[in-house]
Amino acid sequence: MKEKPSCASCKHQRRRCNAYCPLAPYFPHDRLAQFLNVRKLFGVSNVLRIIKDLEPQQRDDAMRTIIFEAEVRARDPVRGCLGVIEDLQRQINWSRAELEVTLAHLRTVKQQRQTNHGIPAAAHLGGFPVGSFSSNRLYGMPLNPLLHTDGGRAGHGGRNMAGGVGIDI
Repeated sequence: MKEKPSCASCKHQRRRCNAYCPLAPYFPHDRLAQFLNVRKLFGVSNVLRIIKDLEPQQRDDAMRTIIFEAEVRARDPVRGCLGVIEDLQRQINWSRAELEVTLAHLRTVKQQRQTNHGIPAAAHLGGFPVGSFSSNRLYGMPLNPLLHTDGGRAGHGGRNMAGGVGIDI
């Protein structure tokens, strides 16, 4: 009968992996690089100390977090998890600004419809169907009138401004 291969931790330490190995569920034999990242950042004894008194669900969460932190630190040794957090915050800020621009554009369109008292929208758009303005640069109009570039004037540093929020494009 063939033996089960040692986990990455036991393989690295050149010992036989038994059924009670606490790291075996998290570092199968084919995840040696992942184990080495965790070992380099935290150390095996520290990881064992962290997980020894935890409940099984908490242990799984703790190990996922430890592995994630070690992998991120291996990819970006300078910023690590902070870099991931900053990137996600940047994406959130960009999405919020984009939402503000979209809502402002929607308010503008609603106001224009209210001022046009029942005249069909296509008549106000030069006879073009409303859907044809998804990329209306073809018709000499900016794609989004609320998103404009001031060319470095007005103290905005050349950034595009949308609803009072600076957006670097």
